Amino acid sequence: MHHVQLTQSMLDVYHVGVLHRRSVPGTGKVLSDFKLTTTDDEVHTQGRLGHDGKPGDPFVAHLRLPGLVHLDVGLGFHLLIAVTPIDTKRSWVWARYELRLTPIPQLDGLIAWLGAKYDFSVLQHMEDLPLLTSIEPAIPEPGCDRLIAPDAGAAAYLRLYRRHLNDRAEAAK
Repeated sequence: MHHVQLTQSMLDVYHVGVLHRRSVPGTGKVLSDFKLTTTDDEVHTQGRLGHDGKPGDPFVAHLRLPGLVHLDVGLGFHLLIAVTPIDTKRSWVWARYELRLTPIPQLDGLIAWLGAKYDFSVLQHMEDLPLLTSIEPAIPEPGCDRLIAPDAGAAAYLRLYRRHLNDRAEAAK
């Protein structure tokens, strides 16, 4: 799919409690302590996804344009993801999973590897991919987004992305 859809979805942490509620038990749909900061080429979000009355585990999502994302999803589990466009309908994704939970680095590496296998086979392939490939239009256009408050990180990314595209077009004239 289009690299913007992929990158935008990584900043949409709220979808975890909705789309992945069965495969990521314990994650809720209540977003709390949410903070968003941006710079000229970065988007940083943090908060908690919990249940009514319970704040849930903290998360951090940090994007650096054009498509490098660092996710800290709690319990010492970190993901570093790079998204690169191949063409308007395909993207290349590289991901590194890291866990810092036990005093045994090899055990952390094994758990991170198993987490990566689960993420790609269940969360990405069975849950995210069918939804993302059904989004119309396939190539995001300004004004086609239907974003809600928890989408503030994705909205900030879209603004930065579009501004950089416009700056590049102006510089080429």
